[in-house]
Amino acid sequence: MTTLPTINLNGTSAKMLMRENLEAQRAIEDALEAIRKVEFHPRDYPNPGQWEAALAERTAIERSLFLAGAHFMAVAEHAANLCN
Repeated sequence: MTTLPTINLNGTSAKMLMRENLEAQRAIEDALEAIRKVEFHPRDYPNPGQWEAALAERTAIERSLFLAGAHFMAVAEHAANLCN
């Protein structure tokens, strides 16, 4: 669940919130793309249990980034709706 900002005269404008949150979301997408390009193979983790641990860590990192991206997109969409 994302806590959405309340747009008001004393706060950040909806346009700025939309723009900056979209930029953050795009940066996260770029980071996810870069991570997916990194060679990641079981042959590099030959010890028992090592591959499973590395895979779990990598999955957790990707999930965290995905959730962060979803957060910034939700705020951007909320702000965009208020710009119209």
